[in-house]
Amino acid sequence: MESLDHSLDYDRAKSIESYNEAAASHMHEKARNRLLLFLLARFLLLNLLIEEAHKCGGLHPGNHRLLWVLLQTQPIQMLGGDAFRDVAEALQMASTEDLKKEIRDEHVKLKPILEFVEHPYGARQRRPLYLFLDNIQLTTTLRMGQFWADDKKTKQPLLRPIWLTMTTIFDSSEMRLILSGTAVDSTSLEQILGSSALKLYPYKFWNDIGAFNDPDAQKQYVKRYLPMVGDDFLERVWGWCRGRYFPESSCRFDAYQFVVRYRSTATLITLILKAGHRSPHKILDNYVERSTNFKPTDGTKWAADEPELRNSDIPILMKWNFARLSE
Repeated sequence: MESLDHSLDYDRAKSIESYNEAAASHMHEKARNRLLLFLLARFLLLNLLIEEAHKCGGLHPGNHRLLWVLLQTQPIQMLGGDAFRDVAEALQMASTEDLKKEIRDEHVKLKPILEFVEHPYGARQRRPLYLFLDNIQLTTTLRMGQFWADDKKTKQPLLRPIWLTMTTIFDSSEMRLILSGTAVDSTSLEQILGSSALKLYPYKFWNDIGAFNDPDAQKQYVKRYLPMVGDDFLERVWGWCRGRYFPESSCRFDAYQFVVRYRSTATLITLILKAGHRSPHKILDNYVERSTNFKPTDGTKWAADEPELRNSDIPILMKWNFARLSE
């Protein structure tokens, strides 16, 4: 959305701080256009991936789904550049209506590979696509005041056009929206979604989804990525990384979803993998110390036998926000 400020007359409309119907409509339309560019680029490249897979021995859903995730999360490492951004920029002259039509056409091409599933009411239907947007906490404050609620008095952030655009391009039976982030303020979400236009898509909050409720659940998760670690390390991880980071651990909406992830265990695993599986106890000590300003001592005997960490193994981390636990 960085290019939004450079779109025609967007800055001029943004400069009008009080509600102006023409300016508000213009900014919303420009934001919707950029979001549809983002979506169409993914449809085009996904269909290209499927087409190439069929040429190279056939589509293998499990492997190609994983490849699709990697291409989206690490496009530069996988492709040498951000193909999604490049495709979106090449389409910038397209109108909103043309983008909507192209997206629907590309969706039709995908339908043959979407298996049938049982609907809760007994009918069979094709499995919906899932659109996953991460770091959604940024959108609850980003571009605040550039968009407006239905009452024409309440200033709104970027989340409003995201929600309206992505939940209206398809029916929820065809595409589900999942918004994920860390430290999402549920009060802000309720205020943004309180607008009548956004209430058309009912939701409810589900809390504490994704927690490790017992050591075995966390052990299975850790061992999947770090099969070489011993029970001593697993016991320490359970002690240091199982707890809630934020009270709003997750919430789910009926047709669309917001998910606030547990990050402490996943972040620790990422740090160890980046270090080449070296010195897990030392990395755990360093992770806790840099996140909390408290140096653990329970792993001294194991850390002493591990190689010293290189500078590249030492993470730069933000401190945990313990004040949020009392909200």
